[in-house]
Amino acid sequence: ASTRDIDDHRVSYLSSSQHPHLFVFSLNLGQELRLLLLVLADGRLDGMSSAPAFIDVSEQAQAEELLEYYESHGQKLSVTVQQHGMSGVVHALAEHCGVCLKSSDEDATASMTSIFSLFHMVPPAELGIVVTNICKQISCDLTEKNAKFRLTLLKTLFSIVEESSPLRADIWLHILLVARKGGFLRLVCTDPVQVQKWLKEWNSSTEKSQQVLRSLYETLHETGQSRLATDVLVSLLSMYTNPNSAQARDDAKKCIMDSIKEEKTFLFDRLLQLPAVQQLSGDPMYQLLNIFVSGTYSDYLSFYSSHKTLVDAGLDNAACEHKMRILTLISLAAAAPSGEVSFDSLKRDLRLESDSDTEMLVIDALRTTLVKAKIDQQRQIVSVSSCLQRTFGEAEWQQVRERFDRWRQNLGSIIAQL
Repeated sequence: ASTRDIDDHRVSYLSSSQHPHLFVFSLNLGQELRLLLLVLADGRLDGMSSAPAFIDVSEQAQAEELLEYYESHGQKLSVTVQQHGMSGVVHALAEHCGVCLKSSDEDATASMTSIFSLFHMVPPAELGIVVTNICKQISCDLTEKNAKFRLTLLKTLFSIVEESSPLRADIWLHILLVARKGGFLRLVCTDPVQVQKWLKEWNSSTEKSQQVLRSLYETLHETGQSRLATDVLVSLLSMYTNPNSAQARDDAKKCIMDSIKEEKTFLFDRLLQLPAVQQLSGDPMYQLLNIFVSGTYSDYLSFYSSHKTLVDAGLDNAACEHKMRILTLISLAAAAPSGEVSFDSLKRDLRLESDSDTEMLVIDALRTTLVKAKIDQQRQIVSVSSCLQRTFGEAEWQQVRERFDRWRQNLGSIIAQL
């Protein structure tokens, strides 16, 4: 476009002699100009039989061209600019935009992007309806052949919506849906930290944020990223304004089960701080969580004998026993006054049959990095050099204060002797 065109706040979309009525719409500076650049950068206009040219056209003419295009493809809309206004026409075009998706990718890109460019003709309060209708049409009837193209359309739609618009959350949900169904998750950012940052930028409501996080959780869970999935679920639980709702309780139970199942998770006390989890007090699931927070291997065996059906329905009992043995060993190591734990006490408390079983369990505990120790086979002890606390409450803070006081007193004695 020439400098004069830009100064006049008029930039027009591309047209080719092959499809003269498909590639016509006018763009104003700002959001719409960015849309033009996005389409060009995406390469969707490659392969035209003639050189593209800029065509100046009014929004009304553009809308009428789209109505003619719909009718030529078997979808006659009973709306006109004169009777329903530009907003009414855009609503109708969005609701029935599935007809555009039946054409070639090139034609579909042109017609859909033309509709996107008319968004400024819709009152802001009604734009959500338009965007929702378009997203639904793009997300349905997915196949291996069209999924990647549909994903591209959604990304284009996402990019032209204002960066602070809550509508971006709705579009992102459809992007994730199409990527999951089409097998293109690699093309979508699913990093929980980034997604939660976006939710703030989009000014998403609590309800919409929960919907996004739940969908993200399901995606991460399906793709085997269980630890990230659990972190997302924890964030989701922290958002509940009514932690005693049925959905909150279900999510809380799911979070507990997923945390226990996660192979590399050994610290669970953060879950007890969540109001939705606290509402489970009195529920067997809450009792199970407390055992993994601060209980012993014997506590777990007693629980399992009384709630075998509950555990077996969603957990691997053998894996739970192994994790509880490690957690109990960590508690014994933290409580050992001399920093030494005998093989005999470990075999007794963890119900291990041999010294070799004890050594293997200690090695597994060392791999968690929660405890640092050495095995003294000659003395039949485990010598502990450091150990993390499974819980850190008021009692643990008191211990820190006492150690700090002793350190200060010792330091004072040294200074006095200088």
